[in-house]
Amino acid sequence: MDQKTAKLILKIKDLEDIQEAYEQIVFEIKNTLLIQGVIPKVLRKRQERLYKIQEAYTFLAQPETTEYPIQKPIVEGENWVALFLHYERNKSLIKQVISMHSDANLLIKAIESLIENMKAWSKHFEFDYTSIQLPTLGKEMDSMLLLKYLEEEKETPLNALKIEVLSEYGRILKNLEGENP
Repeated sequence: MDQKTAKLILKIKDLEDIQEAYEQIVFEIKNTLLIQGVIPKVLRKRQERLYKIQEAYTFLAQPETTEYPIQKPIVEGENWVALFLHYERNKSLIKQVISMHSDANLLIKAIESLIENMKAWSKHFEFDYTSIQLPTLGKEMDSMLLLKYLEEEKETPLNALKIEVLSEYGRILKNLEGENP
C-alpha cells in the first residue's frame, strides 16, 4: 500500500483528517451491520472493505493494535424454538458489541461471529432444499413470524415442518453455500 492508495480508500486529501475519516467510514459500515440481516455474501464484502480501510488507516496513522478474541458461537437446544432463540440471543449479543465499538478489526471479527453463529444454527437443519421454492435469498423472514411457526411445531421432525419454515431454512442453507464448514 502507498500513501496515495491509502488516502483514496479513506477518501481524504489531507493527512490531518485520517482519524475522522476512518471513524466516519467505520461508523457507516457499523450502522449497516446493525440493521441488515445475516447474509454471508454481503457480510464478506463488508469484511473485505473493512480490511482495506484498516490497512489504509494503519499505513497512514500507525495506531496501536488491539486484539479482539473471537469466540465461536454455539447454538444448542432441545427443540426448534430453543435453537432459534439461542441463535437470536447470540446474534443480539454480537450486534450489541458492534454497536459499542468503532474499530474495523472488531467489526471484521464480529462479522465472522455472525456468520459462524448462522452456521452453528444451520447444522441443526441441514437437508436437501433443492426441491422447494426458496424465498428471496437476500431477505430474512420476519423473526417473530418464524418463531410463531416454530412454536407451533417445536417437536416436529425436520422434513415434516411447514413449508414456510423449510423454505426459510433452505434460504439460510443456500445463503451459506460457499462458506467453509
